[in-house]
Amino acid sequence: MNAEVVVVGGGSTGASVAFHLAKAEQRNVILLEKDFLGFGATGRTAGIVRCHYPHRETTKMALKSLEFFENFEQVVGGRSGFTKTGLLVIVSESDESKLRKITEMQRDVGVDVKGPLSKDEILQIQPHFALQDIVAGSWEPRAGYADSSAIVTSLASAAEKMGVKVLQKTKVTGVNLSAGRIESLMTDKGRIDTEKVVCATGAWSQQIGEMISTKFPIKRRRSKVALIKRPLDFGTTHPIIFDVPGPDTYYRPDGEKTIVGGAAATPANASVDPDKFNEALEPDETRSFISKAIRRFPIFEKAFYVGGWAGISDDTPDGYPILSELPTVQGFYCAFGMSGHGFKLAPMMGKAMAELIVDGRSKDFNLEEYRYSRFEEGSPIKVPLEYSWGQAAPPTAH
Repeated sequence: MNAEVVVVGGGSTGASVAFHLAKAEQRNVILLEKDFLGFGATGRTAGIVRCHYPHRETTKMALKSLEFFENFEQVVGGRSGFTKTGLLVIVSESDESKLRKITEMQRDVGVDVKGPLSKDEILQIQPHFALQDIVAGSWEPRAGYADSSAIVTSLASAAEKMGVKVLQKTKVTGVNLSAGRIESLMTDKGRIDTEKVVCATGAWSQQIGEMISTKFPIKRRRSKVALIKRPLDFGTTHPIIFDVPGPDTYYRPDGEKTIVGGAAATPANASVDPDKFNEALEPDETRSFISKAIRRFPIFEKAFYVGGWAGISDDTPDGYPILSELPTVQGFYCAFGMSGHGFKLAPMMGKAMAELIVDGRSKDFNLEEYRYSRFEEGSPIKVPLEYSWGQAAPPTAH
C-alpha cells in the first residue's frame, strides 16, 4: 500500500487534517486510527468552543474555528451538536487589567466580546453567583459547545467521500527513514510507503517519537471533570463559565446537568501513561470539584453528584500546540501538544496543516509561532496577559 500523506490519529485534529487535505485536492491520503475514531482525548473532552485566549494568533485561529463550527452542517455535512450558550469569564482584582487588555485584543481580531463587565452586569447574566472575590468579567455571546464524537465522524466521513482511506483498528508499529526523511510506515496490517506523515496522536505521540529516536517536549496529564445535576430551582440552564480564581474552574451546561472541570487535585510534575491511567474520579478529586462549585454557586448545596471521568492531555511547556514539520526528519509533520485546546482549534489547525503540507505555508495563520524548534531555541510562546488561573495551575481542557 502507498499514500501521498498518512495522517496518524483519528481524533478531532487528525480528522480535520485529513478533511482539509482532501479539500485541497491532495490525492491518496490515508487516515489511521489504532482504535476507533475519537478514541483518545477527543472522546473525553468537554467540547467547549470559544475564542477567549490571551495569545493573538491563537485567538485568530479560535475565531475561524468557531465560524467553522457554526456552519458545520453546510461546510462538512453531518451533525455537529453545536449549541450556543455564551461564555462568561470572571476574574479577581489581580487579573482585572489582563482581562481588559485581552478583551481589547479580541475585539481588534474580530471577536464579538463585551467587557469588562461590572459585578451587576455579571449577575444579570448569571444571578446565582457568589462574587465575593470577583471584580470584573467578559461576555462572549457566540461561544458554546459541540458534540466531539459527531464532529470527528462527520469530518472522517466527508473526507472518505472525497477519496481519503480511513483505516480504524490499525496501529503504527514502526517508521522507516532513509537519509533523514520518511520512507514508509509499518502497521499491524502491513507496510505503507509514503514520504509524508502527520503525527496527530495527542498523548500517544511519544510512542511515535520513539520510532524515530526523538523525545518530544510534551508531558501527559489526566484532565478531569465532574458531572452534577442542578437543583430544580436553579433554572433551565446557564452559560459556559470560566472561573479564573476558582481556582481554575469551568462550568459547562449539559441538559439538566453541569460539567465542572479544571485542575482539581492535579499532582505536581505528574506524567501519565496514556494506556494505563485512571479514567474515573478519585474521591478527593470529586470533593474538590464539588466544594469549588458550591463556593461559586451556593445553590449547588442542593445539587446531586452523578458521575465524572478523566481523559488525557498532551501538554507542551508553554501550553500551546506544536504545528510544524519536524526539523530533524523531512516529511514528518507534528500536530500535537494541544495542552487541552485541541478540539476547539481543530478545524483551523487541520486547515493550516493541510496548507503547510501542500503549499509549504498556511495562508491564514503564522505557524512559525507554533514551530517545533521554539523549545530547542529557548523561544517558547510567551504571553504576558496569561491569567493567574488559581496561581500556577496547569493548562486544562476547557
